[in-house]
Amino acid sequence: MDMTEQEQRAVLVLCLQAAFADGSKADAERDEVKRIAEGFPDAAVDLPRLYQDVLMKRVTPAEAARDLASSEARQLAYEMALCICVQQRSRSLDLPGLLSSLSA
Repeated sequence: MDMTEQEQRAVLVLCLQAAFADGSKADAERDEVKRIAEGFPDAAVDLPRLYQDVLMKRVTPAEAARDLASSEARQLAYEMALCICVQQRSRSLDLPGLLSSLSA
């Protein structure tokens, strides 16, 4: 499955939102987001800009989820957000809602 740059951006936005959902800022979460970003072939996504967009609340989970056109893209976003949860070793109160919007 080839993903558009917009879909790749949406996956990373949702991963960042998952990383920040618990209020902590752990290096393991940052490393996992970077690993996920590097996994996209020919990705032209500006990761520092995405961090800014998420932290400044310029993009919502619902907006990012709308950019995921296929069920495969939504499934990938769900699984990648779960990878972030594993790094957190828990799910925050905000994360289940984020994940449920992707699993539909």
